[in-house]
Amino acid sequence: MKKYLMRTGVEPLEYKTPQDLIAKDFVGTNSGNLIYAHGIYRNLIRPDVEIHADNYRINLKEVEKINAEYDGYILALADAIREDFVPQLKQMTEMIRLLKIPVYLIGMGVRAAYGVDAKKLSFPFDNVVKEFVTAVLEKSTIVGLRGHITAQYLSNLGFTEGEDYMVI
Repeated sequence: MKKYLMRTGVEPLEYKTPQDLIAKDFVGTNSGNLIYAHGIYRNLIRPDVEIHADNYRINLKEVEKINAEYDGYILALADAIREDFVPQLKQMTEMIRLLKIPVYLIGMGVRAAYGVDAKKLSFPFDNVVKEFVTAVLEKSTIVGLRGHITAQYLSNLGFTEGEDYMVI
């Protein structure tokens, strides 16, 4: 049996009341995060596969346990390339570097202004994104991106389409 840990607030078959959702942000600030994670879950789950939610926790003290108990770590990210998500990217980068299991980044996107010139797109935190993607690629073969603007942004950072990333 394969066992994976996935970055999500709740497992799809786990029942939560509206009060639960108010008390703790299981949807990751918007329901799209939950829907996206559940779509990944639906595509990967089989009788010989278990997928457990990490409840959006990043705890470096749990890395040894994660390495021992799981066959891979699945990251389902939305518009993670944004200034207010930089602290989480840094924490995830640190954790990923300590993991000995494969890491699967499925669907990371950039938050940018409408009509942005993607060829000129850059942020003050470019180095954080580059370190994060590099850490994932050390545990994986390719990352999945949410669109062509994000793809161009990663190209701007020196990553190569088809080799380092693909638009999914």
